[in-house]
Amino acid sequence: MRNTWSDRTDPDTVARRAAGRRHYNSVRTFRATLRRREVAALLVRGLSQAEIARVLGVHRSTVCRDVAALCEMAKRERVCPLCGSVGPRGFG
Repeated sequence: MRNTWSDRTDPDTVARRAAGRRHYNSVRTFRATLRRREVAALLVRGLSQAEIARVLGVHRSTVCRDVAALCEMAKRERVCPLCGSVGPRGFG
């Protein structure tokens, strides 16, 4: 069977592809959450972002984005993601 971009796609195939995307994205989100928890724990121990990247085996920019996400979460929720303390005006 030849598949081209102009061929119609049946509803079952569309549904399976959508389910696959949902699953893939949920796995990525879960892994990112776990990684951010590890980043937070290593920040508390005093490691630099470059050291954290080496320990976790990811790029420095990934750690930078994770730190930015942690800071944004702290501002939005007014709870420190590192220690759980509550601040009156937020953190960051």
